[in-house]
Amino acid sequence: MPDCTHWTVSNSSRSAAPVARLSLGALRRYWHRAKGTITSRMGPPLKLPTHLLLSPALWRTFWSLEMPAKAFTPWWRLLHDRVPHRSWCHKIMPTKVLSPAFALCGFATEDLYHFVVGCHVKSFFWQDVVSLLSLQELLPSASSIWLALTTFCNASDLLVIDEDVLIALGAAYSTLWKYHWRCVIDEEPWIASAAINMVRQDHGTLFSSLSLASVQAGTLALPVNSV
Repeated sequence: MPDCTHWTVSNSSRSAAPVARLSLGALRRYWHRAKGTITSRMGPPLKLPTHLLLSPALWRTFWSLEMPAKAFTPWWRLLHDRVPHRSWCHKIMPTKVLSPAFALCGFATEDLYHFVVGCHVKSFFWQDVVSLLSLQELLPSASSIWLALTTFCNASDLLVIDEDVLIALGAAYSTLWKYHWRCVIDEEPWIASAAINMVRQDHGTLFSSLSLASVQAGTLALPVNSV
């Protein structure tokens, strides 16, 4: 049998790995007919088929995260594109949902990306959360937060994010979900200070237990965006 030790598989534009050292799962992903889609950068709005978003290993990571039970369902719905945003509701129930416009801002179409991070009120919310957790370097923009929530990777090098950061993001998203539906159902305006105070109330103890830089969930003074 010929020597195959020189066989390699490209794992980025600048590096390669010996075939002999790869797992069967890595080889299957490399030869997958949708490899180009799997390895493409995520961007707004959601582009990848939902079954390609996370590998089995990342799904195991998801279910092992030590975050409140109530945080799993909203995040699971996001990962499976099962969030009842206005675009989807208008498409299937046009006589009941008369417009795809976002109920809280009124002028932009609410798709999945807009629901989570795209709207300016959600963008301000995430800015406050990131400031609270001192994660500005890791999560500098709405698109980086979107990437973290949908692929568990950071935007700079697509490496998997630390589990404590994922726990904090999942917990914060569960509060965004709760406050969003409270505002929509009760027809109340989104108030930035109320949203971040709810995050502190819901998850202050959790945040203080995580290994994050300079987390001061109970005392950190945040700039409040008036929305």
